[in-house]
Amino acid sequence: MDIHATAQADVWRLRDTVPLLEERAKAKETLAEKGFGARNDYLETEQDLVDRRQELEAARDKVNEAKAAIDNVDQRLAQAEAQFQADTLAQLDYGDSPDYGDSPFYCLNARLEPHPHHRKRSEGSFRHKRRPPAVEGSLIAVAPSGGQGER
Repeated sequence: MDIHATAQADVWRLRDTVPLLEERAKAKETLAEKGFGARNDYLETEQDLVDRRQELEAARDKVNEAKAAIDNVDQRLAQAEAQFQADTLAQLDYGDSPDYGDSPFYCLNARLEPHPHHRKRSEGSFRHKRRPPAVEGSLIAVAPSGGQGER
């Protein structure tokens, strides 16, 4: 059981028992005022009620802390996912990278288009004329036939 669920269970348990202690304290107070009960019993029950209310507030604070921690982790996870996606997309755009400057792969952003470096190099070539039409979708990169481009 996680910390949030445990803290929430404590809140529910304490929330349900506080009214019972309130009722018991009132009954003992009434009995003590009429002389049918010891005032000390009433004071003990009243102290239990105060303690229970403080426990309830502490449990509510724990629930709020757990929610804040969960929100923090969710936010950090979303940031990490966004950063990973941005890094991955940046790595796929290898036409701008000196390591992949002569790569025959077409770099894609939603449509199939050659990187400008490859377009200039292959203007008028047979391979360029046979380039596949624009494709929408999740295609990342396509290697043209013929290996490295003409020089």
